[in-house]
Amino acid sequence: MQDGKVRGQEIFVSPPNGGTERTLLANGETLTNKEGERIGAVVTLHDITSQKALEQELRLSSMVFEAHDAMIITDDQGRIQRVNRRFVEMTGYSPEDVFGKTPSILKSGRHDDRFYRNLWKQLTDSGSWQGEIWNQRRNGEVYPQWTSISLIRDNKGTIIHFLSSMVDVSKQRRAEAEVEFLAYHDSLTGLPNRVLLFDRLNQALARSSRSGSVGASVFIDLDRFKNINDSLGHLVGDGMLKEFSRRLKKLVRKDDTLARLGGDEFMMVLNELGPDHESATNKVLSIAEKFKASLAEPYHIREYELHTTSSIGVTLFSGDGETAEDIIRRADTAMYKAKEEGRNAIRFYLPEMQAQVRDRLAMENDMRIAMEKDQFKLFFQPQIDIQTGELIGAEALLRWRHPERGYILPDHFIPIAEDTGLIVSLGEYVLREVCCRNRIWHDAGLPKIPIAVNVSPVQFRRTDFLNQVNSILGDTQLSPRYLELEMTETAFMQNIVEVKDTLTQLKAQGVNIAIDDFGTGYSSLSYLNQMAIDKLKIDQSFIQDVSTDQNNATITKTIISMAQYLNLKTIGEGVETLDQFKFLQHSGCDEVQGFLFHEPVPMEIFSDMLKNWHNFKVMN
Repeated sequence: MQDGKVRGQEIFVSPPNGGTERTLLANGETLTNKEGERIGAVVTLHDITSQKALEQELRLSSMVFEAHDAMIITDDQGRIQRVNRRFVEMTGYSPEDVFGKTPSILKSGRHDDRFYRNLWKQLTDSGSWQGEIWNQRRNGEVYPQWTSISLIRDNKGTIIHFLSSMVDVSKQRRAEAEVEFLAYHDSLTGLPNRVLLFDRLNQALARSSRSGSVGASVFIDLDRFKNINDSLGHLVGDGMLKEFSRRLKKLVRKDDTLARLGGDEFMMVLNELGPDHESATNKVLSIAEKFKASLAEPYHIREYELHTTSSIGVTLFSGDGETAEDIIRRADTAMYKAKEEGRNAIRFYLPEMQAQVRDRLAMENDMRIAMEKDQFKLFFQPQIDIQTGELIGAEALLRWRHPERGYILPDHFIPIAEDTGLIVSLGEYVLREVCCRNRIWHDAGLPKIPIAVNVSPVQFRRTDFLNQVNSILGDTQLSPRYLELEMTETAFMQNIVEVKDTLTQLKAQGVNIAIDDFGTGYSSLSYLNQMAIDKLKIDQSFIQDVSTDQNNATITKTIISMAQYLNLKTIGEGVETLDQFKFLQHSGCDEVQGFLFHEPVPMEIFSDMLKNWHNFKVMN
């Protein structure tokens, strides 16, 4: 006791019966006599246990109030009395902005009056409410928040405050929306995926069934997209798919669905095209023609200008006993028919097409088995000097010896191999086998002649093609001048700069380059002059009628003259008659090849030709 007095001293007392510790506030002073001697003291004690508990509760409440959640305290009329720092951060409103106002200042307009009536009813009935509310920040942004509201009553049960805690859940909702979007949409193009397409197609079928109108499903596939993707890489391929989908989106109606099934396959569901099949057919054909024309425009992807076409399959539906699977299968079948008939075409589904699709799938499966079981065999067709009749080269031709169908010509299986990617391993097999066989003939002392190998555009455009050729030549120890690579003009149409570079390197090593089927593709004096080419093969479609068709005769002579001007050799392929031979000879063609001289023969017979050409020689 200082100066004889005690002021505000807290004393903690434990009751003798072991009850709750009490907090007492002590105030007192000493009593003295006249002489100033201390004779006693007067002390007052006040029990402040409840007050201390209230202070502790208030401190705890203050800590909670400034926690992570946004908080609002209102009076019994809903007027805001206090908000915390998190509320200010979340809404953009300062305490001064909202003091004395109701929380309705945050309303976004997303909820109707019924929503708020139900909220208040539950709050007053149960004393609390929680749920998601879309509110609006001060800057106008609408956002979702998880809200919990509680009533605070006094000792008499009268409502004195409302306490609301709020958590901004916009990030979670965006993440959920993104997950849901990706579940039903293609991540590259943003278009509906196969799952959503099935749902939309089922809706379209039900709609047609109810209304009696006819709709259509349009299956669209980029022609030879795999070539571009494999040769120029996935970044270019993805860019092309994005542009492809962008063009289609511009043409689709709001009521219709455009989806990406995967790869370069897209499908359009067109609703209510007409009351009958005839009117629907006319309308969908007009729409499909617009698709085809738009998709054929040049694509400018990164530094490349790319050209492609599309194959389109169409099937109509009226919703009578049809399923989404039926519609997709039929449209897919019609699309493959468009591809089989030369691509860049529109075909409508016919029932007999389904059998053709089954045959194609069987062919693809058999082809994989054939590669494993060595059913592919090389044949060789002699190439003749047109003036001397001597054997100066040969073309290697692949034949498939099917155990049930017999020999199958390349025209039947090469397109399937290109579409499925099997052409890559098949082409490498042919290239290696030809180089190995030619080296064996050289080592046996047989005449050394170049052997021509057909190279698919898919194979040529691969970035590892040059290394593959060099590797095979190194492994077989064949001199490059005894290898000739034949490519069609279409192989040169994508990325001219890289094509030119590859051909220049091949030419520098001594490999011969020939353009096959010349005159049937994108003939251009410009690229002929730029590319490292040795020979032009005049397509047999021109040679067949040179003696009867003046146009073909003129075209053939022009090709020969142009080649001579560019210092290129020419070879006429598919020569079958003496008249054709004489025409080419008089026109200045250098070499010929065809059934007039010899059909393609197995390797063993061609070995005999090399040994004893004079026994096989036709022209003297």
